Amino acid sequence: MRHGLIKERFASLLTDCIRCELLRYSGYAVDMVEFVGEENTPKNIMIRARYTGHRKNNMEEIQKLTAMFNAEQTLFKLVNKS
Repeated sequence: MRHGLIKERFASLLTDCIRCELLRYSGYAVDMVEFVGEENTPKNIMIRARYTGHRKNNMEEIQKLTAMFNAEQTLFKLVNKS
């Protein structure tokens, strides 16, 4: 990933993906919505979450994903403590 623009967009999508999976792990039903046209802003994804209490057992997948891309997120650290 030599090109800054691609790296920035990929990092943004990866971050949103990890956030959604952490919300599912924590018992939320999650969906992602494009709320502003792409021509206006590259960051146009809204994450909607509704607490259901049904936790998804996906922490191993999340850990593999963060390790694969050496991604560090505060939310991951906070959720992983519990």
